[in-house]
Parts: sequence; structure tokens; C-alpha cells
Amino acid sequence: MSKSFVPFLQQQSEILLLNVQDQIKDADLEVVLDGVNNSRYLFHMLHSMEKYFFNPYEYKYEEKETLGIEENYSVIDDQREGYIKDDELIISREKLQQYFNLVAEKIRDYLENITDEELLEKPENCPHTRFELILGQYRHIMFHLGISEALTVQSKNMWPKYTGFKYIKSKV
Repeated sequence: MSKSFVPFLQQQSEILLLNVQDQIKDADLEVVLDGVNNSRYLFHMLHSMEKYFFNPYEYKYEEKETLGIEENYSVIDDQREGYIKDDELIISREKLQQYFNLVAEKIRDYLENITDEELLEKPENCPHTRFELILGQYRHIMFHLGISEALTVQSKNMWPKYTGFKYIKSKV
């Protein structure tokens, strides 16, 4: 009898979500890198989680659900279409946390109802399997958490909390 991969994805996703939540809680939101403040980097990460974890080809942004934040604030490179230069906008910790709660709940529900077989299938109009999308988001999230953490260490001289495998051991 083979073991399901889903519980492992659920565990690793919980660890990842804890790290995202801790970063939102402790990050210096106003520090700037390459003309963009950290609150926008974090918003970009959350927006990508919501869009690319599931199926980016069938995604529809709901601005009212994200507390009125215009979707293009997630574009953090002035060379990309839709970029909005706005040095004044600092997305509040409260809005980031509320958006995180929305996205985290979607991820938990998704992983609660997915099967190993579905992980290997491609969502409608998508060239990637669900498993590839999830792994791609893990990679993207950790990249942006690293940027946010480095900015916070540099500006506040403090390391934000980090959760790893010890979280799983404490749950066993």
C-alpha cells in the first residue's frame, strides 16, 4: 500500500504559512529595495500565492476581498506591464495580514480536498501539474521571504522568527 503525499504537502504548507505570517508580523514594511517598499514585496508574494498556487490561467483577482488594494501594486518591477510607481503607498500590516488569512484559508481548503492523483493532473488551460504549481510557489515564497528578511535585518537589526522542521516534531 502506497502512502499519500498530501499530508506531507499539508505539513510543509503549514510551516511555509507560519513563516509568511511571522514575516508579515515582524517585517519592516517601509524599507525600500530597488525603488519598491517591502510592503509591496510582501503583497506581491501573497498575490502570487493566491494566483499561482492553484491555476494562474483561470485566476480572477477580487479587489474587494483584498481590502481595496489595486492588483497592479503586486507588480514590483518597473520593466513589467502594469507597474505602478507609488513611493507613498505603504500597505498596512493589517491589510497584509487580512489578505494572508484569505489566501491561507484557500490553500488549506485546497490541500484538504486534493488527492495524489489530482496533484499529477494539469488544471484547465494550464501547462503545469498542480504539484508543479505548488512547488513553484514554495520556491517563489521562500525567495520573497528571504528578501523581506534581509531588508528587515538590515533596517531593524533583528532577525524575524523562522519555523522549520521542529514544528513537525512538536506536532508528533
